Amino acid sequence: MNATDSSTQPSESSATGIGLVLLALAMNLFFLFSALSYWSGLKNQIRQNNALAQQIAQSKPVAANARVVQGMLEGLANDLLVLSKSEGDAHRLVEKYQIRRMNPSAPAVPAAPAK
Repeated sequence: MNATDSSTQPSESSATGIGLVLLALAMNLFFLFSALSYWSGLKNQIRQNNALAQQIAQSKPVAANARVVQGMLEGLANDLLVLSKSEGDAHRLVEKYQIRRMNPSAPAVPAAPAK
């Protein structure tokens, strides 16, 4: 009985050992693929952030130009308002397009009335 027990025992322990090694290998592969997937996603996110930063940098000159044009239009509208006091054509334009001087401290859009 001891002879058969000793012959089956090494094969069971070697099978258990091989099973543990395969399990450890599978876990390592799983963690490796998980890490690669994480780094790939991180790399894509960095690429997107760089593209967004580039778009922001490109839009800054456009925004600065828009502020310049807005200032010029405000000056033109102010001149038209002053001229409308003495010139009929200017007064008709002001009335037709409802050109008004805004209070600089007031918001551009009036607040909704409280209900």
